Amino acid sequence: GEVVFQQGDAGDQMYLVYSGKMRVLQEEDGEEQPLNVLMPGEHFGELALVSGQPRNATVRAAADSTLISVPASSVTSLLEANDDLRKYFESYGDRIELWNFIKLVDRFGAHLKREQLRHLVDQFQPVELPEGACVTEQNGTASNFYLIQSGRLKAARDGQTHATLAPGDTFGAGSLLDDPPGKSRWTITTLEPVKLLELRAKDFQQLLGEVPSLRKFFEEQLAHYRADEAAPHFESISGIESS
Repeated sequence: GEVVFQQGDAGDQMYLVYSGKMRVLQEEDGEEQPLNVLMPGEHFGELALVSGQPRNATVRAAADSTLISVPASSVTSLLEANDDLRKYFESYGDRIELWNFIKLVDRFGAHLKREQLRHLVDQFQPVELPEGACVTEQNGTASNFYLIQSGRLKAARDGQTHATLAPGDTFGAGSLLDDPPGKSRWTITTLEPVKLLELRAKDFQQLLGEVPSLRKFFEEQLAHYRADEAAPHFESISGIESS
């Protein structure tokens, strides 16, 4: 239960877990969201030292633990003398940012176990697109699953806009539930510059096989979409019968 540092604190040490385990939490709207559990051999706290930014999470002991602390001055000296180590920490920072983002997407990250999430971070490919770019075409061949990291997109069908997609939303799953994948049901176009996380069809389908609850979520989501699309048709039939 002892707190090592709080989100927002200035960085003055990095730490290695010698024994025990540490819980990483992010505070949002007064509530703590669990991000990760760190085990012996893992390190934390170095990102604030590399970036010069405040701590982006709170770390608390989840069991009786022993840590090894390294002062900021020693870390800085080491990074100045070792370019490969600096590049490693910068790359590690990008991975942690991606881990945290996926973990906090309730409809997605909540279904994943630690090792599945770690594997997924390696599989996702970042994609940056300008305003007005077409990501998928209606009735086109579906080949990827997408998670929106930043920016907004519109989803259109038969020339009519049905929804605006925002960070944390996903698209492409419905067409990939079957093997081989079906046709894309939507034309997805960027409304502004966006950052997407792209997952190949075969990797997404493998993930669905490993996480049945995630497959169930996307199947239910697809069923809701189809019900919404069918509603006007049944209303039209009902109107004809009543007349």
